[in-house]
Amino acid sequence: MLRYNKKLTYIILIIFFTSIFIPGCKLLNSEMDLNQISNEKVYKIIKKNKDYVILDVRTEKEYVDGHLRSAVLIPVGELEDRLDEIPGDKPIIVYCKSGIRSLKASEILLENNFAPVYNMEGGIESWKREGYPFLIGDDLEAKKSEETVDNAEMQYNIISIDEVFGLIVDNNEEYQIIDVRSREEYDRVHIRDAISAPILDIPDCLKGVSKEKLKL
Repeated sequence: MLRYNKKLTYIILIIFFTSIFIPGCKLLNSEMDLNQISNEKVYKIIKKNKDYVILDVRTEKEYVDGHLRSAVLIPVGELEDRLDEIPGDKPIIVYCKSGIRSLKASEILLENNFAPVYNMEGGIESWKREGYPFLIGDDLEAKKSEETVDNAEMQYNIISIDEVFGLIVDNNEEYQIIDVRSREEYDRVHIRDAISAPILDIPDCLKGVSKEKLKL
């Protein structure tokens, strides 16, 4: 009798572990299909108007206080009952405040055969800390804010130190470097070929700058 029980135990254990590691198991597929995506990549997707679903799974109040452009609001607690509102043929980026609720929402989407699904790392709190644009208010206010953001993006872009260095090394003459510090700071040290244009004197200092070129 004791020997039979041991065999039965072994059989149960074998079945249990097989169900976990068999390829195609739902748990394994969820882990494979769920992708983490950085704020930088999400920003590029939104800026280029790529055909993604941006899903905000926070509360309505949180959404009004600040949300990503073109984001669709479906609180995580309502998601399972509103899956028919989400296109099934587009990649989905899910975000919340810090990334916890969006992880749960992503799992719900994967379990219901939505793919690919991307969980935005750090949520909108991380997005704000890194200085990416967001909209505030209801639909009407959001549209006004969106126009402001778009105009700002037309006026300037943020570029890294490494990118500036690359332009200098390549002698890229399409760019002009404008140094807006004081003249004293400029004389002490400045980037090669940079034009000194102290912030208070910019209108006069830029008279000779070509408007055909991009400015840094």
